[in-house]
Amino acid sequence: MKAAGMHIITDSYARFLQPTQLIDAPLTILPNRFQVDGLWQREHAGQPVVALLKRMKEAQSPPQLHPPSSEDYAQLFTRLGMEHETILSIHASAEVSPTLAHAREAARVLHGHCHIELFDSQNISVMQGMLVEAAIAACRGQTDIADLVPALRGMTHRIYSVFLVEDLSSLQRNGYLSLAHQILSEMHDLRVVVSMEGGALHLIEKARTRAAGIERLVEFVLEFEELECGYILQAQPGHTETTRILRERLAQERPGAQFGQLIYGASLAAHIGTEATGIALLEREPNGAELGMGGA
Repeated sequence: MKAAGMHIITDSYARFLQPTQLIDAPLTILPNRFQVDGLWQREHAGQPVVALLKRMKEAQSPPQLHPPSSEDYAQLFTRLGMEHETILSIHASAEVSPTLAHAREAARVLHGHCHIELFDSQNISVMQGMLVEAAIAACRGQTDIADLVPALRGMTHRIYSVFLVEDLSSLQRNGYLSLAHQILSEMHDLRVVVSMEGGALHLIEKARTRAAGIERLVEFVLEFEELECGYILQAQPGHTETTRILRERLAQERPGAQFGQLIYGASLAAHIGTEATGIALLEREPNGAELGMGGA
């Protein structure tokens, strides 16, 4: 007999603001798998990922990311469909990962067993995690799927992110810039600034120095008048020289604003590398809607 209520699925591209809030949540996370120098390892979202990131940084060959397959989704949908009336599957951006396509194929085969709602977060990492955590809160509050999905869709239009990338090799391997572009940029010691727009990673400009790149991150924050929350993202714990300077500049330009700090995870690192510093923002909803994450 199926239990009343909804169950949420996501993939380990998602990283979470408050992992402890996931305990006993109606949530299942399908892990991405990584092959690093011939060794296989799963990425567990919401759990420490520092060791995997360190292994990726020190790898002799480029790490290979393997997202959940159609078979993985079919097995999970089948099991959860026996227990729940509704499944909400929130995916890493379809422009970045094939997980949505894999889930769609699995849901097509299982059509009619239960209501399966597939949702393209148009984001990855912490930005995807924001949407999952908002969905969990709504689910606990007994929000109906018919109301939740449009609210999540609206929330995707309030999430913004930008990254200063200092090692361009991962961007080149993933097709975000050409080999010639990489060589020329490295020859002149250039960094690049990357943003997530429309679900895709875009190179928006070059920075001749780290200081210039940090200023671009600060300018990005200043484009927004009202923030619900903001986070500094990097691929290691503690404060790097970049995040220290970034915090000082944000304190000068946005006094009183609080910016948390999070590790952006191995799945995003597979795309942009481990030598990047980012900003993730959730713009405040003008009408004060409740669906969102704490204040900045």
